[in-house]
Amino acid sequence: MRDLPLGKRFDPARTSETEYLDALYQTFLRDLVRGNLHWKSPAMRLSLRRQPEIDGRHAIFWHIVSGGSDVEVDRELDTERCMRLGWIRPIIQQFNSDFPREKLVHWWVSPDPRWRGRRYGLATDDYDYVVFVEERQAYALLISAYYVDRQRRRDKFRVEHNHFWEKQEPPA
Repeated sequence: MRDLPLGKRFDPARTSETEYLDALYQTFLRDLVRGNLHWKSPAMRLSLRRQPEIDGRHAIFWHIVSGGSDVEVDRELDTERCMRLGWIRPIIQQFNSDFPREKLVHWWVSPDPRWRGRRYGLATDDYDYVVFVEERQAYALLISAYYVDRQRRRDKFRVEHNHFWEKQEPPA
């Protein structure tokens, strides 16, 4: 199978949707499953939700390349998400490299108390791409990663980010 040119839109004239998904899944496996990606330090592993599998692929894979519904099987392929699949690993690696400081990746801990662990938002400079990771007792779990197409949503993430950092103690 040929490598998927990341950053390219799905073009049905050049490849079938199945071939496109297969190439995306190989990128997912290489970067996130087999890539030995950790969270904050090598001692904490980054886990990926596998069940329920969708068409024989990890549930989180389908979640990060599709959108439109909370029910995984009802979601549709989202080319904006697909084009940025290869961004997840470098964003997490940069976060790991900079933590606890904030340098190249904007990050914050989301305030919602419903989540089991501390949920981190990681964003690009303009907040148009976000990755969410939930830190649990012994591991971290990739929750989602997606392109933010609405300015209102980008502004919401920017406000959450700024509120989080306003509450932090100044570095020693």
